[in-house]
Amino acid sequence: MSATHVEIRKGLAAAVTAQQGGVGYVLPFILEETYFPSEDLENLQTNIYVKLVTSGFASDRQLRSINPLNSVPVQIAIQKKVVNKNDTAELDDLMELLDQLMATAMDDELGTTRRYTWQRNEPLQDENGLPFAYEQLTTKGVFQAIFIAMYQQIKQ
Repeated sequence: MSATHVEIRKGLAAAVTAQQGGVGYVLPFILEETYFPSEDLENLQTNIYVKLVTSGFASDRQLRSINPLNSVPVQIAIQKKVVNKNDTAELDDLMELLDQLMATAMDDELGTTRRYTWQRNEPLQDENGLPFAYEQLTTKGVFQAIFIAMYQQIKQ
């Protein structure tokens, strides 16, 4: 596991936690740093889970050889069991939370020992081009959205 990936995940977790304690987000959620982007359905209840997932499994040297831009991905996943999948207000709030987390990820000043610059966010889309899993929402009543925040280490 690349120390770079873990460092960025921790820096992003600190930024999200600071935002939670400051201005806040549209909805409260449980933040977890993990290697698994989803929560078991029986554990979801009515809580919102936001998971920061370390996405890389290469050394820093391997990353540099296959990725000359040194892009480091961190997945951010939102998951919540919804009471009523037709409740537009709840889904609007979950989409707003997704937007707010994407804005938090656009931080060039992550609290890490090395300097990183944010490059881009890549929302994962379902087969319909939606930024959340439509089939999972309609069949299991679970809202899930994932995006990948890409960072680049700044050489000093």
